[in-house]
Amino acid sequence: MASVGEDMFRAFAETLEMVRSTGSRNSKVELLAGLFRRLSPASLQAVTRFLKGKEVPSGDIGVGWKGVVDALTEISGASPKDLWASYLKHGDLGSAAEDVVSRKGRASTLLRQPLTIPRVEKAFLDMAKQAGAGSSSARRRALQGLFADADALELKYLIRIITGDLRVGATGGLTEEALAKAFDVDPATLRDAVLVTGDVGEVAKLLVEGRLAQARPVLYRPVEFMLAEPKASPEEVAKHFSKEAIVEMKYDGIRVQAHVGREVRLYSRRMEEITGSLPEVRDSLSSLGHEAILDGEALGFGGGRPLPFVKMQARLHRKAISEEVIEKLPFHYVVFDLLYLDGRSLLDMKLKDRRIMLEGLRLAGGVSVAPTFSAGSAEGFRKLFEKSRAEGFEGLVVKDPDSPYMPGRRGGHWVKLKEELDTIDAVVVAAEWGNGKRAGLLSDYTFAVWDRGELKVIGKAYSGLTDEEIRSMTETMKKLALRWEGNRCWVRPEVVMEVAFDSIQRSDRHSSGYALRFPRIKAIRTDKAPGQADTLERVRLVYEGQKLK
Repeated sequence: MASVGEDMFRAFAETLEMVRSTGSRNSKVELLAGLFRRLSPASLQAVTRFLKGKEVPSGDIGVGWKGVVDALTEISGASPKDLWASYLKHGDLGSAAEDVVSRKGRASTLLRQPLTIPRVEKAFLDMAKQAGAGSSSARRRALQGLFADADALELKYLIRIITGDLRVGATGGLTEEALAKAFDVDPATLRDAVLVTGDVGEVAKLLVEGRLAQARPVLYRPVEFMLAEPKASPEEVAKHFSKEAIVEMKYDGIRVQAHVGREVRLYSRRMEEITGSLPEVRDSLSSLGHEAILDGEALGFGGGRPLPFVKMQARLHRKAISEEVIEKLPFHYVVFDLLYLDGRSLLDMKLKDRRIMLEGLRLAGGVSVAPTFSAGSAEGFRKLFEKSRAEGFEGLVVKDPDSPYMPGRRGGHWVKLKEELDTIDAVVVAAEWGNGKRAGLLSDYTFAVWDRGELKVIGKAYSGLTDEEIRSMTETMKKLALRWEGNRCWVRPEVVMEVAFDSIQRSDRHSSGYALRFPRIKAIRTDKAPGQADTLERVRLVYEGQKLK
């Protein structure tokens, strides 16, 4: 059992400082595992979620940048101008807070209450529950209470948790690796449990109780989506499967996981709740009559044909959708898998049996089961591919009828055949350590295009290279490394990659203002110098061309 001292938030913050200061992945794992062993079960649940960027198990605490700045200026006495100057110097709000508080000093420690991990978690939970009139004021008071009792280091990490940017290099599966080490369990088994439950805190609880094998899907905690491996031709698909396979149309929509119970909640591929963006789907599922977790795609149709993703993405991230918008562009939810039904996990059940159970549900309104076809030869896959394209779909998804549902995996049980929109030749500017079988390899590459003599980031890809190519790239990236930031190293821009993608979106996440959707590496272009890579102008042209289509 942990001592009260080990459950102090200060102990957590000090560990994160040590994790931040070392570039060794093994050292980071050891430091986190040591902390995990010392914590009480409740604190362990909380800090594992904090490390994964969650203040609370689901949703968020409803505090944005302005709320943090207002509370910080109130308790520190720093002016917004001082705080902004410090932010520009350090590059993150947590370090800026640590800086201004350290310089200005604080009230006597006798006036402050101890800041424990359970107290921080309770404050976050209370803030998340606030709703309606007066909720903003209640959140502000709770936040000020935490900030007032925090020293400079504690304040730094409180704010980093809230802003979702710990900046200690504890991403990329390190939390799971450290948990596995702390409890002496197989890392792959633990990662699978996190993918199934959708909550690393729940897995930490199962570990403490010796019940890791009982990990299962839980309503309103999104499960990682199963993924399909890309194939280049019908011949490749036929070679991959040695038997008749289940074939579905490849939809260019919004991947949606629906959780149906006392209410309906919808989640995106990024595990974000998007129920408010798809009210007609929510309403259609409300009469299902079962507790269920469904996997499928939300689609818009125009002129009887499915619309491309770029035409539908405006619906995402809207908090409310008017009746006028729904009438103009109604969405249909096409369901192709069933993960959970009335308290029972179906993940280990064969796909063909899950489909039977799915087809037995009474779906109403704008919800239907995805039609399936059967094929086992290159010619059969080619004909179905041509049918898909003629009807306005992207291509095919081909599935092993005996396959389980494998959250977060591309295990080869599902493959996809589609036409790529285009390719971009981009320059690699950063690389990150991989996970699983790619642990210890720099396998995730950030790439950029030229814009008036500067490189502007347009995305990141980790699929497409062979194991040998990744090993070779790792050595190359190490030689080109300019600086390390936690799990990522920034490199001299010397390597050009040909990157394929499904579409281009406007995005404020990258300096280019654009992002490639589902990028994958087609080739390392050793024949091209960095200066021969594509420009932002070409990206704009491709983006405008897809809009016209």
